[in-house]
Amino acid sequence: MRDYAISELVLFLCAAAGAWMLLRRGRDIDRDAGLIMAVALMFLGAAALIGAIRYGFDILGPLRLTHRYLTNLFSVAGMALIAGALLTCAKPEVFAGKSSWIIGAALAVYVIVVLTGSSPTTITLIGAVNAGAAIGAGAALAKFGSWRAGLAAILGVVIIAAAGLVVGSGPDKISGLIARWHVFHLMLASAAALLAWSVLLVKPENVRR
Repeated sequence: MRDYAISELVLFLCAAAGAWMLLRRGRDIDRDAGLIMAVALMFLGAAALIGAIRYGFDILGPLRLTHRYLTNLFSVAGMALIAGALLTCAKPEVFAGKSSWIIGAALAVYVIVVLTGSSPTTITLIGAVNAGAAIGAGAALAKFGSWRAGLAAILGVVIIAAAGLVVGSGPDKISGLIARWHVFHLMLASAAALLAWSVLLVKPENVRR
């Protein structure tokens, strides 16, 4: 299982690079959307980093709960933030200056999920609802902002959903050749790149109001 650390590390690097680019180019893009998407990618990157450490150093037990909580943090709060970032890109006049509220609301939902001891099925359902909202937000971005950005965002969200619902619950080896967790991590890495790019593509002055 130590080889899982390689694809986890690739995922971490993609998520971290995406977040860094979004924060670095804050003056050229919608600052609120960039911050919200960067936080979502930080959640994903944090889960991947813990996974890389967990598998790479063969400390599966002690970090199991931490890895699970961070994974759930992305499924619940991170996916909601992706939807929020895309909506902010599409409708900056509505969501301008509300990044802290959006981030706070997403984290509040996650805290409620943790405190109520929600089942994995419930968490999956919340993630699926958030993915649907993100796809809708991507469609809005395609209409009001940039069709390329909207398409990239929708594709990124669909990849995340497919990774979680299809690959994550599939056979241990895809076509009997490659471990499904490598495919899972690499799919999420590509999604992280697409989602960061979707926000970086949009210039606030070019959004149709």
